[in-house]
Amino acid sequence: MGQTWPYKHVFLVDSDDEGRSWQNFRQLTTVFGQCYGYPAALSDGTVVVIHDTRYGPGPPSGRAMISYDEGETWEDEVYYLCEGGAYSASVVLEGDVILTIVGETAIRWKPVRD
Repeated sequence: MGQTWPYKHVFLVDSDDEGRSWQNFRQLTTVFGQCYGYPAALSDGTVVVIHDTRYGPGPPSGRAMISYDEGETWEDEVYYLCEGGAYSASVVLEGDVILTIVGETAIRWKPVRD
């Protein structure tokens, strides 16, 4: 699919004053159509951002990117959570288990660090 919009990605930005000012604007996802990100933070500083991947590579799916240092750097790995593109939302349960709702599917999962 040809790109017709200038951006359809997930971006990150930082605020140290409860949202009154913002700095460090940066792009997280790099492939057109990787959008609609939803973050979840674990107690050990791990942050996941679950997002749609609508136009590939591969089939449309819900995927997650992982940071082990509160979002400062991001791993070169992706968790594939479901097939098909759909909006998602997540909450963190006891024991740092993530409950992600994607469309009509509920997924309980936890990132595994090698």
